Amino acid sequence: MRVRDARKDDLPGICALMRDVGWKPITARRFERDFEQNPALAGSPGSVPLGFVLDDGDRVAGFLGNLIQQYDWRGRLLRAASPWGFVVAPHARGNS
Repeated sequence: MRVRDARKDDLPGICALMRDVGWKPITARRFERDFEQNPALAGSPGSVPLGFVLDDGDRVAGFLGNLIQQYDWRGRLLRAASPWGFVVAPHARGNS
């Protein structure tokens, strides 16, 4: 198993993992809003990973999402990432 940046094509695997552990999966609408239409990412697409996955070869065994937000601090525009959706399959929890 290895940790790597999450990609858009990981979404089906992330959703399957969420369902497997009893969570409501992320919707395509939320994904689009948080990652593709997020004003905090405007002008720098791909500069911040969507999050991280624990890759188990043929499936996603873990996920930790990044929610990117913009802040104005003393006239400077800052971006920050807040974690969300930390989920790991039971068989992989020792690797997370």
